[in-house]
Amino acid sequence: DEAAREAAAILARPKTSATSAIPTEHASTMGEVLESWWRVIEGDTVLRDKTKSTYLNRLLWLRRHLSSVPLARMNQATLQGYLASRIGEGAALRTIRGELVSLRHAWRLGIERELLPNRPLPSLKLRIDPKVYVANHYTPSPEEVTRALAELSGEMALTVQLLVATGARVGEVIGLRRNDLDRARGTLRLDGKTGPRDFPVTEGILSLIGDRFDGTDAPVLRFDVKSPAQVIRLHVLRACARAGVPPFTPHGLRRLAVDRMARAGVEPSVAASITGHDPIVMLKHYRA
Repeated sequence: DEAAREAAAILARPKTSATSAIPTEHASTMGEVLESWWRVIEGDTVLRDKTKSTYLNRLLWLRRHLSSVPLARMNQATLQGYLASRIGEGAALRTIRGELVSLRHAWRLGIERELLPNRPLPSLKLRIDPKVYVANHYTPSPEEVTRALAELSGEMALTVQLLVATGARVGEVIGLRRNDLDRARGTLRLDGKTGPRDFPVTEGILSLIGDRFDGTDAPVLRFDVKSPAQVIRLHVLRACARAGVPPFTPHGLRRLAVDRMARAGVEPSVAASITGHDPIVMLKHYRA
């Protein structure tokens, strides 16, 4: 999809001739580069609204502090000043790191569009204390999942079983509708941040919740809470504690699914299409 959009943009450009040349747009401040980046993000038809909202929030902070900074002054000192200002405003280091990632993306895009000279943006390493910001990347074994499942019941147990069976993101499972099953093709439609995809349905999934797919637009799983993803995560962690197994998260079940497919000899490109990953991202971050 990205290649098709880029090709369409190239074909849409006016053709050069011997008598006329395409004027090149140049930026003088960081604000112009950020605005150019945001126009690309805003016009992206693949990115979900929630993702765009995250990028927009980053843009607002970057624009607030860097909009009037000349491109020639985008140096290490300027980035250090941005870091100090954001810390003074109470921003977490992980939040600032996300903003700097978007800033680097905008900078690269500006170079590609010839808005600014081809020179690298200085790097700024943030030392995030692992004792303060703990990320649980543990991938459970099937036996550990079975023991934790024994401590769950009802919709929570069903949710975990679906996460294990599909390797889907927790939001994709929560968003399942009763008309997402195509019995004729044997596929289940999952819709996540990378767009909709069809998951090959197994007999195990059909025996688990086959009776719930009645063709209506009602949700498959029933949660009477405001933030079901957070509640699911909490219940899984509590189940792990009761079962005496290392704590894992719903996303750990996604890594487990990738690991199972890799051990079964599934081609990385096929596994990535099933889980909704980019193959490189899957191999780099999930195949542990």
